[in-house]
Amino acid sequence: MPHSQIAKQMSVLNQDFAQIGISWTLALTDRVIDANWYNNVAPGSAVEAQMKNALLKGGPAALNVYSIGVLTWSNRILKGSTGGRPLGYATFPDEYRSNPRNDGIVLETLTHEAGHWVGLYHTFQGGCFPPGDYVEDTPYEASPASGCPEDNFVDYNDDACLTTFTPGQGRRAFEQLRYYRGV
Repeated sequence: MPHSQIAKQMSVLNQDFAQIGISWTLALTDRVIDANWYNNVAPGSAVEAQMKNALLKGGPAALNVYSIGVLTWSNRILKGSTGGRPLGYATFPDEYRSNPRNDGIVLETLTHEAGHWVGLYHTFQGGCFPPGDYVEDTPYEASPASGCPEDNFVDYNDDACLTTFTPGQGRRAFEQLRYYRGV
């Protein structure tokens, strides 16, 4: 991944999160070539643990991002992916204390996964029943959106449609970051 692509993604990430008052700074970039990690990482797998144990930098306030090849979930394509390909996964802030070495994002789409890392659930989490995604100003959804009916970064939509976080999501993100990550 060229530095120009990383710089562009950092710019997009900061633009997307500015609306809820969160900014990001790139601390460092490590480039590691490992075909096993690139091709075989899956959530909860031994390969994921090996990769993260070797590469993780910083503490609870440091967002580690891992770019890999085809993403699978226990040898099955992750559900909710676009065009049959998964977009990534992230750890939530409340997972840090019990397993700090697993912290971070494995990605294709950084803003969506960073939303999870700061404590935001999918907008359709919990379906049409309280407490839903634990954010008071996101509507209850029975299932992920498709096309462009919803513009929230933590829903599943076409990239062009993903443009907003709500004020309530901003409050939740700050609460989660303060409580679990000490930020």
